[in-house]
Amino acid sequence: MLLHEQGRSKQEDLASMLTKYPLYNEYWEDKRAKLDQIQVPAYILGSYSTGLHTEGSMRAYEEIKSPKW
Repeated sequence: MLLHEQGRSKQEDLASMLTKYPLYNEYWEDKRAKLDQIQVPAYILGSYSTGLHTEGSMRAYEEIKSPKW
C-alpha cells in the first residue's frame, strides 16, 4: 500500500505526491473511479471544450453497468 502525504487541513498534498509518484501506479489507480461498479442510473454529460473531459465522460458512459437509454 502506498501512503500519501498530508498537506494543510490534513488533506492529501497532491503536488508532493506527483513528485513522489510521477508515473501512473497503484497510488493513482486507486483515485480512478471504479466505473464498472456503478449500477444506478447516471446522468452523464459531455463537453467538447477539452479532450480530457470529453474522453472521461465517454469512457464513463461506456463502462458503467447501469441501463443505457
